[in-house]
Amino acid sequence: MFAKDTIAVVASNKLAVSAAVSKAKSLGFRPLVLGSHIEGDALEVGTVMAGIAKSLRKDEIPLKPPVAVICGGETTMTLPPKPGVGGRNQALVLRAMKEIDGLKDVCILSGGTDGGDGPGNDAAGAVVTGGDYQQAMKADLDYNAALAGADSYNFFKAYEEAVFGRTNVMHLRDGPTGTNVMDIIVILVQ
Repeated sequence: MFAKDTIAVVASNKLAVSAAVSKAKSLGFRPLVLGSHIEGDALEVGTVMAGIAKSLRKDEIPLKPPVAVICGGETTMTLPPKPGVGGRNQALVLRAMKEIDGLKDVCILSGGTDGGDGPGNDAAGAVVTGGDYQQAMKADLDYNAALAGADSYNFFKAYEEAVFGRTNVMHLRDGPTGTNVMDIIVILVQ
């Protein structure tokens, strides 16, 4: 019945990770791929990603920088009774923000390949550096309340306005992509 049909996978998380590897190489980073099936609680994965960044920055383990750690998959979140705004990618990055505090030349990004990250917002994810947590504290932002209330979108929006005087700095905003091959997480250590 289908003997003459050809089936081809034209989009997958593995292909998205591979494209990120190519881009990292072109920018002078040595890629380290952790896989394309990362799962678990977004906040816990954020802590793990921050730990990997610390190992790379402080101990040069498992590679000497410049390194791009790249992985894909899809995390989940347990929401509080009255959640704020923001999805799993923004929450993962918000958790990592405090954990990488003070690490020079480190950033962590997590984003949804479909261009969205949770209902009620226009971001696909977010990106933070090792200097962002201290800046947020200087701006008197309530990190713990945002984390507990699943309100990462509004935290990053307030951070952008307080530190940069505008939005669209920390959030990933590419709009709907028309496809969904889960999420991509990237750790850059220069």
